[in-house]
Amino acid sequence: MELSHKIRILLVEDNPGDVLLFREAIKECTRPCSIRVASDGEEAKNILFAHRGGPDSLPDLIVLDLNLPKVTGDQILLLIKADTELRSIPVLILSSSSDLADIRRSYDNQASCYLVKPTDLGDYMRRVRAWGNFWMSQATLPVSA
Repeated sequence: MELSHKIRILLVEDNPGDVLLFREAIKECTRPCSIRVASDGEEAKNILFAHRGGPDSLPDLIVLDLNLPKVTGDQILLLIKADTELRSIPVLILSSSSDLADIRRSYDNQASCYLVKPTDLGDYMRRVRAWGNFWMSQATLPVSA
């Protein structure tokens, strides 16, 4: 992947406060990125399925909350992993749920990782920044590879 390539992130999150926190945490990552936000599951579906235009129009990473209006994060994850064009995109679950059933179901449905949203602001910033640095700087992503 070219170092000049901005990592394209689709953040599927309905809470504006969480969107702001995520943007702030990712801002300090070592790799530049662009973040597109879908505020509910229906909007995420539209972005991923209605506007296909080749690999350059797809996100490199999808960060997905589970508790979404209209279409749940679980449903979005299943749709992504059932689609041949989308299934290789890493889907990172970022959820307030620490329920073992939610975590297992996400991994069973082929989520790439699961992070429980920390409630402490400093902890949230550190964890999301470390998470972002790994996925944006260390991991080789399939869409842009």
